[in-house]
Amino acid sequence: MKQKICIDYFKPIKCGVYPMGVNGSPKGNGLAFAFDAGALFSLAKEIGVIIYLSDGTELRFPFKDSYNAKSGTVYGICLSGLTDKEIFYNFYVDKDIVNDKYALSYRGNQSFGKLVDSSNVKSVYVNSGFNWENDVPPKVPFEDSIIYGLNVRAFTMDKSSGSRHKGTFRGIIDKLEYLKELGVTTLCLMPAYEFDECENFKKVPSKALSMEEIQNEAGKPKALLNCWGFTEGRYYSPKSSYSYSLDVVTEFKNLVKSLHKEGIELIMQFYFPPDYLVEEIVQILRFWVVNYHVDGFRISGQIERETALILDPVLKDTKLWFDYIPTENVGRIEESRYRRIASTNGNYRNDIRQFLKGDEGLVNSFISYQKAYDPKVGLINYICDYDGFSLMDLYSYDRKHNEAN
Repeated sequence: MKQKICIDYFKPIKCGVYPMGVNGSPKGNGLAFAFDAGALFSLAKEIGVIIYLSDGTELRFPFKDSYNAKSGTVYGICLSGLTDKEIFYNFYVDKDIVNDKYALSYRGNQSFGKLVDSSNVKSVYVNSGFNWENDVPPKVPFEDSIIYGLNVRAFTMDKSSGSRHKGTFRGIIDKLEYLKELGVTTLCLMPAYEFDECENFKKVPSKALSMEEIQNEAGKPKALLNCWGFTEGRYYSPKSSYSYSLDVVTEFKNLVKSLHKEGIELIMQFYFPPDYLVEEIVQILRFWVVNYHVDGFRISGQIERETALILDPVLKDTKLWFDYIPTENVGRIEESRYRRIASTNGNYRNDIRQFLKGDEGLVNSFISYQKAYDPKVGLINYICDYDGFSLMDLYSYDRKHNEAN
Protein backbone atom coordinates (compact mmCIF):
# COMPACT_ATOMS: atom_id res chain seq x y z
CA MET A 1 0.00 0.00 0.00
CA LYS A 2 1.44 3.34 -1.06
CA GLN A 3 1.95 6.06 1.49
CA LYS A 4 -0.54 8.90 1.26
CA ILE A 5 1.47 12.05 1.86
CA CYS A 6 -0.36 15.29 2.62
CA ILE A 7 1.22 18.69 2.00
CA ASP A 8 0.92 21.89 3.96
CA TYR A 9 3.07 25.01 4.14
CA PHE A 10 4.25 27.17 7.01
CA LYS A 11 6.19 30.36 7.60
CA PRO A 12 9.52 28.94 8.85
CA ILE A 13 10.80 31.90 10.89
CA LYS A 14 8.64 32.99 13.80
CA CYS A 15 9.73 35.20 16.68
CA GLY A 16 13.13 35.42 15.02
CA VAL A 17 13.97 31.71 15.16
CA TYR A 18 12.79 28.32 13.94
CA PRO A 19 14.73 25.04 13.79
CA MET A 20 16.22 24.39 10.38
CA GLY A 21 16.30 21.01 8.64
CA VAL A 22 13.64 18.50 9.68
CA ASN A 23 11.62 18.73 12.88
CA GLY A 24 8.15 17.94 14.17
CA SER A 25 5.48 19.95 12.39
CA PRO A 26 4.49 23.20 14.12
CA LYS A 27 0.89 22.26 13.25
CA GLY A 28 1.04 19.09 15.32
CA ASN A 29 1.31 16.30 12.74
CA GLY A 30 3.91 15.16 10.24
CA LEU A 31 7.35 16.62 9.67
CA ALA A 32 8.40 20.19 8.94
CA PHE A 33 11.18 20.80 6.41
CA ALA A 34 12.92 24.19 6.56
CA PHE A 35 15.53 25.05 3.92
CA ASP A 36 17.61 28.16 3.33
CA ALA A 37 18.07 28.55 -0.42
CA GLY A 38 20.51 31.44 0.09
CA ALA A 39 21.55 33.31 -3.04
CA LEU A 40 19.91 30.66 -5.24
CA PHE A 41 16.35 31.59 -4.30
CA SER A 42 16.10 34.40 -6.86
CA LEU A 43 17.71 32.41 -9.68
CA ALA A 44 16.09 29.00 -9.36
CA LYS A 45 12.90 28.05 -11.17
CA GLU A 46 11.95 25.42 -8.58
CA ILE A 47 13.16 24.57 -5.06
CA GLY A 48 11.79 21.73 -2.98
CA VAL A 49 12.15 18.48 -1.03
CA ILE A 50 12.85 15.01 -2.39
CA ILE A 51 11.54 12.04 -0.37
CA TYR A 52 13.12 8.66 -1.12
CA LEU A 53 10.68 5.84 -0.35
CA SER A 54 11.83 2.35 0.64
CA ASP A 55 10.56 0.89 -2.67
CA GLY A 56 12.93 3.16 -4.64
CA THR A 57 10.34 5.79 -5.52
CA GLU A 58 11.45 9.42 -5.45
CA LEU A 59 8.79 12.04 -4.68
CA ARG A 60 9.35 15.76 -5.21
CA PHE A 61 7.46 18.42 -3.29
CA PRO A 62 8.14 21.99 -4.44
CA PHE A 63 8.21 24.87 -1.97
CA LYS A 64 5.68 27.65 -2.40
CA ASP A 65 6.95 31.17 -3.07
CA SER A 66 4.43 33.06 -0.93
CA TYR A 67 4.34 35.12 2.26
CA ASN A 68 2.92 32.29 4.39
CA ALA A 69 5.40 29.70 3.08
CA LYS A 70 8.77 31.43 3.40
CA SER A 71 10.72 34.04 5.34
CA GLY A 72 13.43 35.76 3.35
CA THR A 73 15.28 32.92 1.63
CA VAL A 74 14.05 30.25 4.08
CA TYR A 75 11.23 28.01 2.85
CA GLY A 76 8.92 25.78 4.90
CA ILE A 77 6.81 22.77 4.01
CA CYS A 78 4.99 20.17 6.17
CA LEU A 79 4.56 16.57 5.04
CA SER A 80 2.30 14.18 6.92
CA GLY A 81 1.78 10.50 6.20
CA LEU A 82 5.46 9.51 6.16
CA THR A 83 5.36 6.19 8.03
CA ASP A 84 8.92 4.85 7.76
CA LYS A 85 11.11 4.84 10.88
CA GLU A 86 13.92 6.43 8.85
CA ILE A 87 13.02 9.22 6.44
CA PHE A 88 15.48 9.62 3.57
CA TYR A 89 15.40 13.01 1.90
CA ASN A 90 17.33 15.81 0.23
CA PHE A 91 16.54 19.26 -1.03
CA TYR A 92 16.72 20.21 -4.68
CA VAL A 93 17.35 23.46 -6.54
CA ASP A 94 16.27 22.89 -10.14
CA LYS A 95 18.39 19.89 -11.20
CA ASP A 96 20.91 20.11 -8.36
CA ILE A 97 20.62 17.83 -5.32
CA VAL A 98 21.45 19.51 -1.99
CA ASN A 99 22.15 17.56 1.21
CA ASP A 100 20.65 19.04 4.36
CA LYS A 101 23.50 20.49 6.43
CA TYR A 102 21.25 20.20 9.51
CA ALA A 103 20.53 16.48 8.98
CA LEU A 104 20.79 14.11 11.95
CA SER A 105 22.76 11.65 9.81
CA TYR A 106 23.55 10.68 6.23
CA ARG A 107 23.46 7.49 4.20
CA GLY A 108 25.76 6.64 1.29
CA ASN A 109 29.04 7.93 2.70
CA GLN A 110 29.82 5.20 5.24
CA SER A 111 33.11 4.12 3.62
CA PHE A 112 35.95 6.23 4.95
CA GLY A 113 38.36 7.56 2.32
CA LYS A 114 36.17 6.90 -0.73
CA LEU A 115 35.11 9.70 -3.04
CA VAL A 116 31.34 9.95 -3.27
CA ASP A 117 29.20 12.33 -5.30
CA SER A 118 27.03 14.26 -2.83
CA SER A 119 23.99 13.66 -5.04
CA ASN A 120 24.29 9.97 -4.11
CA VAL A 121 24.26 10.78 -0.40
CA LYS A 122 20.86 10.94 1.33
CA SER A 123 20.01 13.04 4.36
CA VAL A 124 18.33 11.01 7.10
CA TYR A 125 15.74 11.83 9.75
CA VAL A 126 15.37 9.11 12.41
CA ASN A 127 11.84 9.05 13.79
CA SER A 128 12.52 7.15 17.02
CA GLY A 129 13.46 7.74 20.64
CA PHE A 130 16.36 6.60 22.82
CA ASN A 131 16.36 5.28 26.38
CA TRP A 132 19.00 7.25 28.30
CA GLU A 133 18.26 5.27 31.49
CA ASN A 134 18.56 8.25 33.85
CA ASP A 135 21.93 9.19 32.37
CA VAL A 136 23.91 11.49 34.70
CA PRO A 137 27.00 13.52 33.65
CA PRO A 138 30.09 12.75 35.77
CA LYS A 139 31.13 16.42 36.17
CA VAL A 140 34.77 15.68 36.95
CA PRO A 141 36.58 18.79 38.28
CA PHE A 142 39.40 20.01 36.04
CA GLU A 143 41.93 19.52 38.83
CA ASP A 144 41.00 15.82 38.98
CA SER A 145 40.85 15.26 35.24
CA ILE A 146 43.06 12.96 33.21
CA ILE A 147 42.16 13.81 29.62
CA TYR A 148 42.76 11.29 26.85
CA GLY A 149 42.51 12.75 23.35
CA LEU A 150 41.90 10.37 20.46
CA ASN A 151 40.94 10.08 16.82
CA VAL A 152 37.93 7.77 16.61
CA ARG A 153 39.13 5.93 13.53
CA ALA A 154 42.82 5.65 14.44
CA PHE A 155 42.17 4.55 18.03
CA THR A 156 40.99 1.04 17.19
CA MET A 157 41.78 0.50 13.48
CA ASP A 158 44.96 -1.48 14.09
CA LYS A 159 44.53 -5.17 14.93
CA SER A 160 46.56 -4.61 18.09
CA SER A 161 43.56 -2.78 19.56
CA GLY A 162 41.72 -6.06 19.96
CA SER A 163 38.46 -4.34 19.06
CA ARG A 164 35.85 -6.20 17.05
CA HIS A 165 34.45 -2.91 15.80
CA LYS A 166 37.54 -1.23 14.41
CA GLY A 167 37.62 2.51 13.79
CA THR A 168 34.16 3.24 15.18
CA PHE A 169 32.30 4.70 18.15
CA ARG A 170 31.44 1.11 19.07
CA GLY A 171 35.15 0.35 19.07
CA ILE A 172 35.70 2.91 21.84
CA ILE A 173 33.14 1.05 23.97
CA ASP A 174 35.23 -2.12 23.43
CA LYS A 175 38.18 -0.33 25.06
CA LEU A 176 36.42 1.04 28.15
CA GLU A 177 38.21 -1.31 30.55
CA TYR A 178 41.55 -0.29 29.05
CA LEU A 179 40.74 3.40 29.47
CA LYS A 180 39.68 2.82 33.08
CA GLU A 181 42.95 1.02 33.80
CA LEU A 182 44.81 4.09 32.54
CA GLY A 183 42.87 6.24 34.98
CA VAL A 184 41.19 8.28 32.24
CA THR A 185 38.38 10.52 33.48
CA THR A 186 37.66 12.42 30.27
CA LEU A 187 37.73 11.46 26.60
CA CYS A 188 38.27 14.22 24.05
CA LEU A 189 37.36 13.20 20.50
CA MET A 190 39.07 14.91 17.60
CA PRO A 191 36.39 16.10 15.12
CA ALA A 192 33.79 13.34 14.96
CA TYR A 193 31.01 15.31 13.32
CA GLU A 194 30.34 14.76 9.61
CA PHE A 195 33.16 16.13 7.44
CA ASP A 196 34.55 15.34 4.01
CA GLU A 197 37.90 13.61 4.38
CA CYS A 198 38.28 13.63 0.59
CA GLU A 199 37.90 17.41 0.26
CA ASN A 200 41.47 17.75 -1.08
CA PHE A 201 40.64 15.76 -4.20
CA LYS A 202 39.56 18.08 -7.01
CA LYS A 203 37.60 15.62 -9.08
CA VAL A 204 34.54 13.94 -7.59
CA PRO A 205 33.45 11.07 -9.86
CA SER A 206 29.98 9.63 -9.96
CA LYS A 207 31.09 6.42 -8.26
CA ALA A 208 33.03 5.69 -5.10
CA LEU A 209 36.73 5.00 -5.68
CA SER A 210 39.33 3.33 -3.51
CA MET A 211 42.66 4.95 -2.71
CA GLU A 212 44.35 2.55 -5.15
CA GLU A 213 42.17 3.85 -7.97
CA ILE A 214 43.13 7.47 -7.43
CA GLN A 215 46.89 7.02 -7.61
CA ASN A 216 48.62 9.12 -10.24
CA GLU A 217 51.18 7.82 -12.72
CA ALA A 218 54.05 8.34 -10.30
CA GLY A 219 52.35 6.07 -7.79
CA LYS A 220 51.73 8.88 -5.28
CA PRO A 221 48.36 10.14 -4.13
CA LYS A 222 47.18 13.31 -5.84
CA ALA A 223 46.17 14.62 -2.42
CA LEU A 224 46.07 13.52 1.19
CA LEU A 225 42.97 12.51 3.09
CA ASN A 226 41.90 14.88 5.82
CA CYS A 227 42.01 12.33 8.63
CA TRP A 228 41.88 14.89 11.44
CA GLY A 229 38.72 16.73 10.42
CA PHE A 230 39.74 20.32 11.11
CA THR A 231 37.50 21.73 8.41
CA GLU A 232 34.00 23.11 8.15
CA GLY A 233 31.59 20.22 8.46
CA ARG A 234 27.98 19.22 8.81
CA TYR A 235 27.90 19.93 12.47
CA TYR A 236 24.64 18.25 13.53
CA SER A 237 25.55 14.67 12.69
CA PRO A 238 28.10 12.22 14.09
CA LYS A 239 30.41 11.02 11.32
CA SER A 240 28.78 8.15 9.42
CA SER A 241 32.06 6.40 8.56
CA TYR A 242 32.90 6.28 12.29
CA SER A 243 29.83 4.13 12.95
CA TYR A 244 29.85 0.32 12.99
CA SER A 245 26.10 0.21 12.40
CA LEU A 246 24.01 2.15 9.90
CA ASP A 247 22.33 3.95 12.80
CA VAL A 248 25.09 6.41 13.76
CA VAL A 249 22.73 8.43 15.99
CA THR A 250 21.98 5.51 18.30
CA GLU A 251 25.58 4.28 18.25
CA PHE A 252 26.92 7.67 19.37
CA LYS A 253 24.30 7.96 22.12
CA ASN A 254 25.25 4.49 23.34
CA LEU A 255 28.89 5.60 23.49
CA VAL A 256 28.05 8.61 25.67
CA LYS A 257 25.78 6.57 27.94
CA SER A 258 28.38 3.81 28.32
CA LEU A 259 31.11 6.31 29.20
CA HIS A 260 28.92 8.03 31.78
CA LYS A 261 28.10 4.71 33.45
CA GLU A 262 31.85 4.30 34.01
CA GLY A 263 32.23 7.86 35.30
CA ILE A 264 34.03 9.07 32.15
CA GLU A 265 33.16 12.37 30.47
CA LEU A 266 33.01 12.97 26.73
CA ILE A 267 34.33 16.20 25.24
CA MET A 268 33.91 16.88 21.51
CA GLN A 269 36.46 18.89 19.57
CA PHE A 270 34.99 21.32 17.03
CA TYR A 271 36.66 23.44 14.41
CA PHE A 272 34.84 26.53 13.12
CA PRO A 273 36.12 28.83 10.35
CA PRO A 274 36.97 32.38 11.48
CA ASP A 275 33.88 33.89 9.84
CA TYR A 276 31.40 31.33 11.20
CA LEU A 277 28.43 33.01 12.89
CA VAL A 278 28.58 32.86 16.67
CA GLU A 279 24.79 32.42 16.81
CA GLU A 280 25.12 29.25 14.76
CA ILE A 281 28.00 27.98 16.93
CA VAL A 282 25.83 28.41 20.03
CA GLN A 283 22.98 26.47 18.39
CA ILE A 284 25.32 23.64 17.39
CA LEU A 285 26.80 23.22 20.85
CA ARG A 286 23.35 23.39 22.43
CA PHE A 287 22.21 20.63 20.07
CA TRP A 288 24.97 18.23 21.15
CA VAL A 289 24.38 18.93 24.84
CA VAL A 290 20.61 18.45 24.66
CA ASN A 291 20.46 15.58 22.15
CA TYR A 292 23.68 13.69 22.87
CA HIS A 293 24.43 14.57 26.52
CA VAL A 294 28.05 15.48 25.75
CA ASP A 295 29.93 17.02 28.67
CA GLY A 296 31.95 19.69 26.93
CA PHE A 297 33.67 21.05 23.85
CA ARG A 298 37.20 21.83 22.82
CA ILE A 299 36.90 24.74 20.39
CA SER A 300 39.61 25.11 17.75
CA GLY A 301 40.12 27.80 15.13
CA GLN A 302 40.28 31.59 15.25
CA ILE A 303 37.43 31.95 17.69
CA GLU A 304 37.00 35.46 19.07
CA ARG A 305 33.61 35.08 20.65
CA GLU A 306 34.32 33.06 23.79
CA THR A 307 32.09 35.32 25.87
CA ALA A 308 28.95 34.45 23.90
CA LEU A 309 29.55 30.74 24.49
CA ILE A 310 30.55 31.17 28.12
CA LEU A 311 27.47 33.23 28.99
CA ASP A 312 24.92 31.14 27.08
CA PRO A 313 22.35 29.86 29.62
CA VAL A 314 21.99 26.39 28.05
CA LEU A 315 25.77 25.87 28.15
CA LYS A 316 26.19 27.13 31.74
CA ASP A 317 26.67 23.54 32.95
CA THR A 318 28.96 22.50 30.08
CA LYS A 319 32.76 22.44 29.97
CA LEU A 320 34.23 24.81 27.37
CA TRP A 321 37.88 24.41 26.48
CA PHE A 322 39.58 27.06 24.34
CA ASP A 323 43.09 27.33 22.93
CA TYR A 324 43.28 30.77 24.52
CA ILE A 325 40.99 33.06 26.50
CA PRO A 326 41.71 36.82 26.25
CA THR A 327 42.32 38.44 29.61
CA GLU A 328 39.40 40.85 29.16
CA ASN A 329 36.98 37.91 28.83
CA VAL A 330 38.08 36.20 32.04
CA GLY A 331 36.27 38.86 34.06
CA ARG A 332 32.97 37.75 32.50
CA ILE A 333 33.37 34.23 33.89
CA GLU A 334 31.52 33.73 37.15
CA GLU A 335 33.33 32.08 40.05
CA SER A 336 31.84 28.76 41.11
CA ARG A 337 32.82 25.57 42.89
CA TYR A 338 32.65 23.78 39.54
CA ARG A 339 35.08 25.37 37.09
CA ARG A 340 33.82 24.64 33.58
CA ILE A 341 36.01 26.99 31.50
CA ALA A 342 39.56 26.04 30.51
CA SER A 343 42.37 27.00 28.18
CA THR A 344 45.32 25.02 26.85
CA ASN A 345 48.75 25.59 28.35
CA GLY A 346 50.60 25.33 25.05
CA ASN A 347 54.09 25.64 26.53
CA TYR A 348 53.64 22.85 29.06
CA ARG A 349 54.41 19.90 26.79
CA ASN A 350 57.56 21.53 25.38
CA ASP A 351 59.04 22.48 28.76
CA ILE A 352 58.09 19.23 30.46
CA ARG A 353 59.65 17.18 27.68
CA GLN A 354 62.91 19.08 28.10
CA PHE A 355 62.62 18.69 31.86
CA LEU A 356 62.14 14.92 31.56
CA LYS A 357 65.12 14.74 29.19
CA GLY A 358 67.26 16.37 31.86
CA ASP A 359 67.84 19.70 30.13
CA GLU A 360 69.16 22.37 32.47
CA GLY A 361 67.36 25.46 33.80
CA LEU A 362 63.81 24.03 33.83
CA VAL A 363 63.25 23.29 37.52
CA ASN A 364 61.63 26.67 38.19
CA SER A 365 59.35 26.29 35.16
CA PHE A 366 58.31 22.83 36.34
CA ILE A 367 57.49 24.11 39.82
CA SER A 368 55.53 27.09 38.48
CA TYR A 369 53.36 24.79 36.36
CA GLN A 370 52.46 22.70 39.39
CA LYS A 371 51.50 25.81 41.37
CA ALA A 372 49.47 27.50 38.64
CA TYR A 373 45.88 28.05 39.76
CA ASP A 374 42.97 30.25 38.72
CA PRO A 375 39.62 30.08 40.54
CA LYS A 376 37.76 30.80 37.30
CA VAL A 377 39.73 29.18 34.46
CA GLY A 378 41.12 25.68 34.36
CA LEU A 379 44.52 25.11 32.76
CA ILE A 380 44.91 22.03 30.54
CA ASN A 381 48.47 20.70 30.78
CA TYR A 382 48.73 18.30 27.84
CA ILE A 383 51.95 16.30 27.78
CA CYS A 384 51.15 15.14 24.23
CA ASP A 385 48.80 16.47 21.60
CA TYR A 386 47.93 15.59 18.02
CA ASP A 387 50.13 18.32 16.49
CA GLY A 388 53.31 17.56 18.44
CA PHE A 389 55.27 14.58 19.68
CA SER A 390 53.44 11.30 19.99
CA LEU A 391 53.83 9.59 23.36
CA MET A 392 56.21 7.04 21.83
CA ASP A 393 58.35 9.76 20.25
CA LEU A 394 58.34 11.75 23.48
CA TYR A 395 60.87 9.46 25.12
CA SER A 396 62.24 7.57 22.11
CA TYR A 397 63.64 10.34 19.91
CA ASP A 398 65.46 13.63 20.21
CA ARG A 399 63.21 15.18 17.54
CA LYS A 400 59.80 14.55 16.04
CA HIS A 401 59.79 11.25 14.21
CA ASN A 402 56.24 11.03 12.87
CA GLU A 403 57.14 12.56 9.50
CA ALA A 404 53.80 11.60 7.99
CA ASN A 405 52.23 14.33 10.11
